[in-house]
Amino acid sequence: MIPVYIEESRATFESQLRSGQIKEAEFNKVAQHLHLLLWGGKHMLVAYPGHEEPKLQAMLLAAGVPVTIEYTPVKAKVHHTLRYIAGAALIVVVLALIALLVWRRRRLAAAAQADGAAAGDMPAQR
Repeated sequence: MIPVYIEESRATFESQLRSGQIKEAEFNKVAQHLHLLLWGGKHMLVAYPGHEEPKLQAMLLAAGVPVTIEYTPVKAKVHHTLRYIAGAALIVVVLALIALLVWRRRRLAAAAQADGAAAGDMPAQR
């Protein structure tokens, strides 16, 4: 089940920290949000400026709250090998088609020329 995070202010976060209500904390460095799990099971969300992350982390660790940091995994580069193979195959097919059409045209032209020469040698029948 995906937890539903309730946004809260920085002052509320600090009061919960002082009273020991926070069970776990997780920093989302990309979104600059602090995800909190309270002992009562509630999930809270605190926005913070990026430069205050070390200070907040020190406050949480001093209060004995376990802290984790969420990193966004870097996506592996996509290799386009299959695209290159498909592109090369397409080029080969197009070149083969062009060669076939040129060959056919030359063959038909030669056949027409041979028919014309053969018709010119024979007397016309009436």
